[in-house]
Amino acid sequence: MASSAPTSLTVASSVPGFLGPSLKSQTNISSLPAASASDSDQQGGSPALGAGARIPGYAESPLAYDAIWALAYALDKADKRLRLKNLGTLLDFDYNDNTVFTEIYRAMNETAFVGVSPLG
Repeated sequence: MASSAPTSLTVASSVPGFLGPSLKSQTNISSLPAASASDSDQQGGSPALGAGARIPGYAESPLAYDAIWALAYALDKADKRLRLKNLGTLLDFDYNDNTVFTEIYRAMNETAFVGVSPLG
């Protein structure tokens, strides 16, 4: 079953008044209308969904979420290892020097991440 992609990608900001009238009907990256960003409660949560409501979005979203967190975890691990060995930081990455690349590669291979996706 194929899902239709959003026709327009916009990013909603939490800054009050950021979304102008012309953007409120466009679809953002979560496939919700951008105006729904202002429908959240005062604590920053999402509007309540009724019983049996289908949550809009893509089935692959949890996989992307897991991949990003696994990458962030590995990069953090590599940065800590570089600092511990006094080899610099991730900011010292250079295409001509393999030191940082090697630590990132090692950290990615060693990362075991239990994510939120129901697959796997």
